[in-house]
Amino acid sequence: WGMLSAFRPAARYTDLGDWDFARCANALGGRGERVATRGELKRALEAAVRDRGRFRLIDVRLAPHAVSPALRRFAAGVA
Repeated sequence: WGMLSAFRPAARYTDLGDWDFARCANALGGRGERVATRGELKRALEAAVRDRGRFRLIDVRLAPHAVSPALRRFAAGVA
């Protein structure tokens, strides 16, 4: 959803389904990890720092339609 939806909330082109980007990274020789909590994100970032030199992708799952206050202000300012 993310940034595009902040500008066009009714647009359907941001509904990508449940793509597993972490598995894509694994298939490309990297290391992918899917996270949904702050604790999982912290552990994934720490693991990425320890595993320097290897492609890492952290697929962060946010609540549907989650837009930060900063992004909301930015979109309003651009509009």
